[in-house]
Amino acid sequence: MSEEKKFDQIKYNTQYKKDHYYEMRVVVPKDLNLRERVKERADRDGLSLSQWVINVIMKELQRGE
Repeated sequence: MSEEKKFDQIKYNTQYKKDHYYEMRVVVPKDLNLRERVKERADRDGLSLSQWVINVIMKELQRGE
């Protein structure tokens, strides 16, 4: 009797992220409250923190071209 493999959602998600995304880590000083300020702005704009940061990066890159 062969044992059927169950679909592993966590493994799938991990592999999908590896295949489609780069991870960038940013370290910011606590005394500037940047994390909280950016999170508040992202929430106000209806975006995730990551998407808000991506948008800002893209605007800056386009501006410099």
